[in-house]
Amino acid sequence: MHSVERIRFLLDAAKEQGWVVREEWLSGAGCSVCELRGARVLFVDLSLPTSEVLSQLEEICRDAAVVPMGNAVAYEPAAYRQRKTA
Repeated sequence: MHSVERIRFLLDAAKEQGWVVREEWLSGAGCSVCELRGARVLFVDLSLPTSEVLSQLEEICRDAAVVPMGNAVAYEPAAYRQRKTA
């Protein structure tokens, strides 16, 4: 899968989990996720090179456990995973 396709895949996976995705020119601030009014919002920095956006999105999705499973996606908050393993 090419970088742009992988980015689209990760963004679609986040949207399937109810995340709001905002693609904005953030002047190099980087991609990030936060919670606003009870909704997770993923900010994608369009000023970054494609390879950097992909790297940051993969890290965000991995940390938040947005895990591709075939065509379905499962979401499990990191804090919940830590409680289960403790």
